[in-house]
Amino acid sequence: MIDAATRRLVRERAGGRYEYCGILQGHMSFPAFHIGHIIPQQHGGRDEPSNLALACYHCNLHEAASDGY
Repeated sequence: MIDAATRRLVRERAGGRYEYCGILQGHMSFPAFHIGHIIPQQHGGRDEPSNLALACYHCNLHEAASDGY
């Protein structure tokens, strides 16, 4: 489980942009965002900021479907 401080750090690091597609959060028609794992947990990815990315719903689903890499 990703704690609130780590989630806040990832959001701040991203500067209001989704890290995969680069779209500003404010330009999406819905405010939903996800903190996603770059390397999936099932492949040893951890809940560390360096392995987390701010992702829009579409990109997060795409990354999950492609197994993250």
